[in-house]
Amino acid sequence: MILAIVEDNLKTKVERGENAGKNIAHVALARRVNAIGKTKRGSFTGDAVIKLDKNWKHENMRAVVFVQERGTRRILGVQAIPLDEPRQGGPGAAIVKASA
Repeated sequence: MILAIVEDNLKTKVERGENAGKNIAHVALARRVNAIGKTKRGSFTGDAVIKLDKNWKHENMRAVVFVQERGTRRILGVQAIPLDEPRQGGPGAAIVKASA
Protein backbone atom coordinates (compact mmCIF):
# COMPACT_ATOMS: atom_id res chain seq x y z
CA MET A 1 0.00 0.00 0.00
CA ILE A 2 1.51 3.28 -1.15
CA LEU A 3 0.44 6.79 -0.11
CA ALA A 4 1.28 9.83 -2.24
CA ILE A 5 0.51 13.38 -1.13
CA VAL A 6 -0.01 15.43 -4.30
CA GLU A 7 -0.61 19.10 -5.04
CA ASP A 8 -2.47 20.59 -8.02
CA ASN A 9 -2.43 24.06 -9.60
CA LEU A 10 1.33 24.62 -9.47
CA LYS A 11 3.21 26.63 -12.07
CA THR A 12 6.86 26.96 -13.05
CA LYS A 13 8.23 29.92 -14.96
CA VAL A 14 10.89 28.47 -17.28
CA GLU A 15 13.88 30.75 -17.71
CA ARG A 16 16.13 28.71 -20.05
CA GLY A 17 16.00 26.10 -22.76
CA GLU A 18 13.43 25.46 -25.44
CA ASN A 19 10.57 26.47 -23.12
CA ALA A 20 12.19 29.73 -21.94
CA GLY A 21 9.62 32.39 -21.13
CA LYS A 22 6.76 29.91 -20.77
CA ASN A 23 4.75 29.09 -17.68
CA ILE A 24 4.32 25.35 -17.24
CA ALA A 25 1.29 24.10 -15.27
CA HIS A 26 1.62 21.03 -13.03
CA VAL A 27 -1.13 18.67 -11.89
CA ALA A 28 -0.75 16.07 -9.15
CA LEU A 29 2.85 16.93 -8.30
CA ALA A 30 3.95 14.35 -5.71
CA ARG A 31 5.10 16.12 -2.54
CA ARG A 32 5.56 12.94 -0.50
CA VAL A 33 5.42 9.23 -1.34
CA ASN A 34 5.48 6.62 1.45
CA ALA A 35 4.84 2.91 1.75
CA ILE A 36 2.26 2.63 4.55
CA GLY A 37 1.82 -1.13 4.77
CA LYS A 38 1.25 -4.45 3.08
CA THR A 39 -1.97 -6.22 2.29
CA LYS A 40 -2.62 -9.39 4.24
CA ARG A 41 -4.84 -11.98 2.58
CA GLY A 42 -6.03 -9.35 0.13
CA SER A 43 -6.99 -6.65 2.63
CA PHE A 44 -5.43 -3.68 4.39
CA THR A 45 -6.61 -1.18 6.98
CA GLY A 46 -4.45 1.52 8.46
CA ASP A 47 -3.84 5.15 9.29
CA ALA A 48 -0.94 7.38 8.27
CA VAL A 49 -0.06 10.73 9.84
CA ILE A 50 1.58 12.95 7.23
CA LYS A 51 3.29 16.25 8.02
CA LEU A 52 2.36 18.94 5.51
CA ASP A 53 4.83 21.70 4.67
CA LYS A 54 3.51 25.14 5.63
CA ASN A 55 4.36 26.46 2.14
CA TRP A 56 2.12 23.94 0.37
CA LYS A 57 -1.37 25.11 -0.54
CA HIS A 58 -3.39 22.61 1.47
CA GLU A 59 -6.61 23.45 -0.40
CA ASN A 60 -4.95 22.10 -3.59
CA MET A 61 -3.77 18.85 -2.03
CA ARG A 62 -5.04 15.30 -1.93
CA ALA A 63 -3.88 11.92 -0.80
CA VAL A 64 -3.63 9.20 -3.43
CA VAL A 65 -3.52 5.68 -2.01
CA PHE A 66 -2.77 2.75 -4.25
CA VAL A 67 -2.10 -0.95 -4.06
CA GLN A 68 0.77 -2.20 -6.18
CA GLU A 69 1.64 -5.82 -6.90
CA ARG A 70 5.17 -6.47 -5.66
CA GLY A 71 6.52 -8.64 -8.48
CA THR A 72 4.99 -7.02 -11.57
CA ARG A 73 4.50 -3.51 -10.09
CA ARG A 74 1.01 -3.57 -11.60
CA ILE A 75 -1.43 -1.16 -9.93
CA LEU A 76 -4.37 -3.13 -8.51
CA GLY A 77 -6.43 -0.27 -7.09
CA VAL A 78 -6.32 3.45 -6.38
CA GLN A 79 -8.30 6.01 -4.37
CA ALA A 80 -7.90 9.81 -4.09
CA ILE A 81 -8.89 11.64 -0.90
CA PRO A 82 -9.03 15.48 -0.75
CA LEU A 83 -7.09 17.15 2.07
CA ASP A 84 -9.08 20.39 1.98
CA GLU A 85 -11.12 19.53 5.08
CA PRO A 86 -9.78 20.16 8.58
CA ARG A 87 -8.19 16.93 9.80
CA GLN A 88 -6.90 15.64 13.09
CA GLY A 89 -3.19 15.24 13.61
CA GLY A 90 -2.27 18.71 14.79
CA PRO A 91 -1.22 21.83 12.88
CA GLY A 92 0.36 21.05 9.53
CA ALA A 93 -0.58 17.37 9.62
CA ALA A 94 -3.18 15.17 8.03
CA ILE A 95 -4.41 11.74 9.05
CA VAL A 96 -5.23 9.52 6.10
CA LYS A 97 -7.35 6.42 6.73
CA ALA A 98 -6.87 3.74 4.10
CA SER A 99 -8.41 0.35 3.47
CA ALA A 100 -8.38 -2.13 0.62
